[in-house]
Amino acid sequence: MGHIHADRLRPNKHAIRRWNRYSARADDQYQSVLSWPRYSESADDFFLRIERRDFSSEAKIAFVQTIREVVTTYIEGPVANEELWKFLKCLLVIHFDFQNVEVSCDGEATCDRLRTLFTDDMENRARQLWGHLIAQAGRLVHVAGSVDLVSLRLRMRADGFVLSEPSSLRRRRSLLAVNHESQRALAEIKADIAGLRLHRKASIAAMREALQTARFIQLIGEPGSGKSALLKEFAEENARVGTIFGLKDARIQPKG
Repeated sequence: MGHIHADRLRPNKHAIRRWNRYSARADDQYQSVLSWPRYSESADDFFLRIERRDFSSEAKIAFVQTIREVVTTYIEGPVANEELWKFLKCLLVIHFDFQNVEVSCDGEATCDRLRTLFTDDMENRARQLWGHLIAQAGRLVHVAGSVDLVSLRLRMRADGFVLSEPSSLRRRRSLLAVNHESQRALAEIKADIAGLRLHRKASIAAMREALQTARFIQLIGEPGSGKSALLKEFAEENARVGTIFGLKDARIQPKG
């Protein structure tokens, strides 16, 4: 954002009100003009194009000027073209139709996401929670308040909204369990002979190459030729960059 710092921002309700309505012009004019800074080599190049009336338009010019006025108001001083160009490169117009309550696609999508936070017998309370969150936000706006996730969840619980464990945390615990069992399975594979361990770089490279064109590969060879040891080395290498899922026949329970 150049020299535009967050600690210089000041709220301005008149500036904010300009942006609380959506129109088709946002896509036709504003969204397209915001792509120009990202594809301009410099601020001079961007403003040269935006100010050419045979190439730009009155709406695009007015939009950039409005942004300049808003930023100038927030930082309480003039903004240079270089700063404004960098600022515009960070902007994106996103359309939310929350104000149209009865037929809001975004509102319905939000309720669908909220349903995943409830236990199965309380999914019907997602819409009530959405209304509750809107009311909470309304109260905070009037006093310029703030709330963190922990206190918000405690407040929702006090108001009767008992939420299940977040899906992200459940996924993390599942990945940790998979990783733990995979490591235990790999630990059972003997990969050395009297403490000597061979590193077969050519075979590992061949496995990597095969996986570029196939999702499944099979290692074949005589018993004792080192298939399991090769698989273990390959798995340990990939475990450095992500979670692996290792299975071993003796560790799989039938119908488990």
